[in-house]
Amino acid sequence: MGCSSSDLEKLRDADIQRENLKVVQESKLVNRILILGASECGKSTILKQMKILNTKGHTRKERMFHRMTIRLNTVTALQQLITAAFDLKLSKDVTFQKFHREVLHLTPKAATHISPDAVRAMRELWLNSKTIAESLENSTRFYLLDSAQYFLDRIREIFDDEYLPPDDDILHARATTRGIIEIEFSVDNSKFRMFDVGGQRGERKKWISFFDDVHAILFVASLSEYDQMLLEDNKTNRMRESVGLFAGIINLPYFVDTSVLLFLNKDDIFKKKIHKSPLENHFPEYENDGDEESAFKFILHMYLQCNQSTMKSIYWHRTTATDTDHIAVVWQTCKSIVLRQNLQVTGLLDA
Repeated sequence: MGCSSSDLEKLRDADIQRENLKVVQESKLVNRILILGASECGKSTILKQMKILNTKGHTRKERMFHRMTIRLNTVTALQQLITAAFDLKLSKDVTFQKFHREVLHLTPKAATHISPDAVRAMRELWLNSKTIAESLENSTRFYLLDSAQYFLDRIREIFDDEYLPPDDDILHARATTRGIIEIEFSVDNSKFRMFDVGGQRGERKKWISFFDDVHAILFVASLSEYDQMLLEDNKTNRMRESVGLFAGIINLPYFVDTSVLLFLNKDDIFKKKIHKSPLENHFPEYENDGDEESAFKFILHMYLQCNQSTMKSIYWHRTTATDTDHIAVVWQTCKSIVLRQNLQVTGLLDA
């Protein structure tokens, strides 16, 4: 006996429902982590670490792309030091006078394929100019790439024709995140999908489209930005902006059942600068002796007190995102938290 058209439609509907159910069930098994934070906090570096730790790493093509960024970072950093020497009215030594114009006139396009003479000029300025050394010493008074010294110590290597950046160089590279960068990987039979969305004010409107079905928020904040201003307006303290952003995110109704991971990042830079640039100069409410540990606790408290829910825990870590071994240890802890939270939300584990 044959099937009627209505029977066939019911069978098709049943197949569709089964397929939809399968898709929903599989999606629940993917642990989605949204990486948020203000500009230049180190979000992209964390995502690079996840790629290094949990996938096959960077391909040759990707390393060639990062090479352009690293070369541009290196030129830009030296140009920032040269410009600061004029802005700060530092005395100009002979080496500075001889070579600074050639470096200052390098364009972003030319910076990735510069001449041997330009490379020599860069090395002379970095290695032998007391003006540049003094400018570096005063770097808390102007904007300078965090990776400036790291790359400038490697000028010859970076501009060699055969240069292919290793992981450490890629981790120190700085490029503005535009749009969304996503990676997916599996660890111990568990799938993870991580999203990095641009942290500039103009990029934040894109965040809301990722708020549904997120199992964890990984908020990255820079410890070293307490004495810096936003590039967007040059008058708003970066750390105050970051704390306000954190408060606005974690208290949204979207994230009632969402794990919140807080990475207080750039700890290595923070430790170097806290004694040169006292926290109380930028946060008058901080009343202490300027000790590094007490300064850190004050900053940590600013973030933790943003939490308005007694039911939500904030799992914080003091991090240096460029240190792969360190992030590997931190990731093991964070991974366990995210997996447990997802199992609880899906009802597969008792709270």
